[in-house]
Amino acid sequence: MPDNATITPGSGKTVLADEVTDATLGTGVVQMVKLMDGTLDGTSKAAVGANGLAVDVTRLPPTLEVTGSALALNADVIAATDVSAYRWVSLQLSGTWVGTVTFQSSNDNVTWVLAQLINAASFASTTGSVATVNTLVTGPIQARWFRARVTAYTSGTVVGTAEFWATPAAMQTMGVVPLGLTAHDGVSASNPLQVAGYASLAAPVDVSADGDVVRLWADRGGRLQVGDGGLSLTVDAPAATPLPVVQRPADLVQVANPVANTGVTVTLPAVAGLFHYITRIRIARLATAALAGTAALSITTTNLPGPLAFAVGNAMAAGGTQVDMDGAFVNPLKSSVANTASTIVFPAPGLAVLWSIQVFYYVAA
Repeated sequence: MPDNATITPGSGKTVLADEVTDATLGTGVVQMVKLMDGTLDGTSKAAVGANGLAVDVTRLPPTLEVTGSALALNADVIAATDVSAYRWVSLQLSGTWVGTVTFQSSNDNVTWVLAQLINAASFASTTGSVATVNTLVTGPIQARWFRARVTAYTSGTVVGTAEFWATPAAMQTMGVVPLGLTAHDGVSASNPLQVAGYASLAAPVDVSADGDVVRLWADRGGRLQVGDGGLSLTVDAPAATPLPVVQRPADLVQVANPVANTGVTVTLPAVAGLFHYITRIRIARLATAALAGTAALSITTTNLPGPLAFAVGNAMAAGGTQVDMDGAFVNPLKSSVANTASTIVFPAPGLAVLWSIQVFYYVAA
């Protein structure tokens, strides 16, 4: 049939109808109407089932933006909005104002409760209200209705922009900081969180494998125990045999401060049957005139592991001090052979440049 065809009622055509009984209207005949695609010449049919007309939710807008402002107590920055089609909210508060804005949710648009959102500036805590200008909060939709209301007001205009998203954003990790109810040295008025152990007079049995979880072991008085195989020690009692305290001799030091442009060898003298243990090396250069460096200075050693060696550039500024090394060894640097001198050899540093060297060490077996 062509578009816009004229239809003349007459015999031979049947109009589809259905006799139905309605609880209010009674029994009657209703004409059947077919819902179809409204596109010109379209033939696609709308899907209508027992639950009504099917709706393509993918065609809903992915976001909803709601803006507003408030300049009075109990005024809504973001008016009550039906957000049942959305899963995430991002709310920015700007303007110049002094007051408090509270976020609220409701399922009936009558009774409102606090809505906890995340402060986007830190992602470290949740909040139900803010009193800071230019704040961005975000979080999941918690009910059908959402609003942001001024619950304390002093002055100014609060400006709000809320973005509601159909899909939730990726949740951010929030730091959880446990806080006690009682300050240090205060008297607890409640039952504080306790770190407990397993009380037993007998030593615990080994777990089956490395990496398995174990329990803290305490005696019946709550004192933590340290298992050592056959015996155990409480942490607040001294050991039967005190652990040895390792003592070492006081540091010795070798110093070298030669004249300008002069190489030098710092020597740790040999001591019969003993090694050198170097605890710190400080190497610096001083210049009375500028030196345009084009080369490297090679510093070598003898009777030290490696053997140890250094290389530094030779450029210097007039009147400057260049610290090439100032290193302390947590574990002292031990010489390679006992009863043997250890040396650090420095080349000539260049015109108007002087070395300043200190080597701290002690001798022991």
